[in-house]
Amino acid sequence: MNNKPERNSPCPCGSGKKFKKCCGLNLTPAEQEFFAPMPDDFKTGTKIDFYFDIFRAVMFFAETLKASPEFGSELRRLCRDFEERFKPGAEHGLTDSFYLNWFVLDNRFGVDQRTIIERMMEGKDFHSMPEVVKLAARELSDSYATCYQVKEIRKEDILFEELVTGCRWIARRVGDTCEEEARPEQIWHARFVGPQEDAYYFGQPFVFGPEAKGDFIKITDMLIKNFKEYASTRSLKFVIPRDAFKAGIGFWAEYLHRSFPGAVAESDVKPRSGVTVPFVSTTDGEKMRFSLVTFKVITEAGLCDKLSGMRGLEYDAQGSCWTWLKKGNRRIKSWDNTILGQVFIRGNELVGEVNSLERALRLKNKLSIGLGKMVVFDRIDSKDFAAMPQPSQEDLRKFEEEQRRIHSDPEVRKELLQKQKEYYLKDWISSRIPALNNKTPLQAVKTKEGRLQLEVLINRMEKMDSSQPDYLPKLDMNFLRQELGLPLAERG
Repeated sequence: MNNKPERNSPCPCGSGKKFKKCCGLNLTPAEQEFFAPMPDDFKTGTKIDFYFDIFRAVMFFAETLKASPEFGSELRRLCRDFEERFKPGAEHGLTDSFYLNWFVLDNRFGVDQRTIIERMMEGKDFHSMPEVVKLAARELSDSYATCYQVKEIRKEDILFEELVTGCRWIARRVGDTCEEEARPEQIWHARFVGPQEDAYYFGQPFVFGPEAKGDFIKITDMLIKNFKEYASTRSLKFVIPRDAFKAGIGFWAEYLHRSFPGAVAESDVKPRSGVTVPFVSTTDGEKMRFSLVTFKVITEAGLCDKLSGMRGLEYDAQGSCWTWLKKGNRRIKSWDNTILGQVFIRGNELVGEVNSLERALRLKNKLSIGLGKMVVFDRIDSKDFAAMPQPSQEDLRKFEEEQRRIHSDPEVRKELLQKQKEYYLKDWISSRIPALNNKTPLQAVKTKEGRLQLEVLINRMEKMDSSQPDYLPKLDMNFLRQELGLPLAERG
């Protein structure tokens, strides 16, 4: 099954037609390359190679269904919707392997709600296949993606425990990068193919830290419970929890798409070696870049008074600088002002410090117009924060000492906690949150799935807060759970 079909050879889909008259009609050059034999340097020398060969044959069969009058329009619509929402293979999209596995192994369609691989296995041509092929195809068809915890890492394999069900899986190692980076207690969202005692992970796994376990157990429980309710209303036969996990693939697509920006595999066999750095922006949506705007001072006399009189600049005596402010905040409505930057006089230079290139350009224009011939523009220096030199250990020690001193003041701690509560109750609660499918918390709490997403999100926020330095005050998020009508977290 590993030979690239010639134009006049029988089509691998099993239709009995020649390749050029069947699946070959619908393939683009890129798709023909996909269906070519697996390159030798991608082969592992294990059974996973055989699974991939069968998978490609199923993909050929899928092309015939996409071209058929009975299923073509429905399948093309499903693929188009998935591609528009999750951008498989794109810089900020899901992996191609996730998309293709969903398409042929999980996606149920038609009146009888069969997957593509199930339809291929029902065909008469499939029944004439060797038993070893039929067995491997059934193992592919029965596979599903769900969450597992790494229990033990061994030389030849990795032992996983499936969350909620407790099933143990032994996944054979094939030399991928993710195996080298595996650590005990990690949580993997992955698809295993084959028997539990001799399985292979199929496609790119998504890896989380041990702290995700509690939330993922809740999600998995929800998916099983919801599917059982659905299955009870249908006359079709389902296998629980396998079909619950297959039906839940849409939920995981949303979750993983939000959780792994830029996490795209280099191929379906070789996973990525690194993760794209997330895009960090200002509250105005501009990319964060440390930027300096420098002017040469021509007339020193009266410069300070001129700066103090400019709209939006306030003199800070303690910092010996002018703070550049604007009224309100685009994202946080409860803020009266937003600090855009600071302006300093350093010798014969006037320097503005801001955290985006866009703000640097606006500050340049503001100072050029407001100060006239008192200064002459020199330059703008801008660099990514990732390229900034790391502070020394001594600088870090001094910073921590200063922060401890500031936050030891009970009034400061009280004010900080109060401001955080005001933000969550006035702004956050009515803001569209990507992790809630761009719904506000007030909207999300109205549905069963939304309430679970909120619980998971607030739990994570609380865990992140508790991991902050010990001198920072910790916010008990039960006030927010109470406001949204969610179960309160138990306190020891």
